[in-house]
Amino acid sequence: MQSDYAGVIVAGGYGTRLAPITHVLPKVLVPVGRRAMLDILVDQMTHLGIRDIHLLLGHQAGLVRAYVDSSPHLGELASLTLHTDTGDLGTAGPLRRVHARARHLLVMNGDVFTTADLGALTNRHASDGSALTVATTEFTTTIPYGVLHSDDRSRLMTVDEKPSLEWAVSAGIYAVGPEALALVEAGGPDEMPGLIQRCLKHGLQVSTHRLTGGAWFDLGTEDGYRSSLRHSESRDATDPVPAP
Repeated sequence: MQSDYAGVIVAGGYGTRLAPITHVLPKVLVPVGRRAMLDILVDQMTHLGIRDIHLLLGHQAGLVRAYVDSSPHLGELASLTLHTDTGDLGTAGPLRRVHARARHLLVMNGDVFTTADLGALTNRHASDGSALTVATTEFTTTIPYGVLHSDDRSRLMTVDEKPSLEWAVSAGIYAVGPEALALVEAGGPDEMPGLIQRCLKHGLQVSTHRLTGGAWFDLGTEDGYRSSLRHSESRDATDPVPAP
């Protein structure tokens, strides 16, 4: 149980990378399998024992409110607070609108679909005593050319044909403590990369946590969204959220 956490779903952007789908639906209502992303995210948080959940909205906020109002099961799972004017505040700026009793926030981007073990992230954040913990996933880039390695006299030594490079990248999921929240800029937009840099500048501990135990997809792109649909179909399940 994560009673010391409040949940935050960041879903105020325009979703331009997923157009034209997001011309009709806000990205947090885009379906994955038979369910809207909002249902999946709320389920994931409540499975962790989080009952206070804040939706940071902007673009098409009215559609999200209408969906919540017509979905009584969401209210049975958690107390949902909708902040409808945060779309221009970036990925970190809206956090200053969240007034929760819990000391820590589990922040999830509304266009991230994962079946990984999020409890491991919140537990790691607590055990490390970090001000902010960034969930990571692996991203692989393949260079479509032969890469040449020469010595200092320009003599060719080796050739790597179309090598692949693997990077640890932010998964769009964060555990944020009170020390980090205090560094969110007071006015105007603020972004998570900037907040992370300020935490480091102030000497606060920032940790990373590699997501394990499931898949991760960026629904902000057409390729990522299609991959999430294929993954959901391959599981042949009506509920893509793992059991707690």
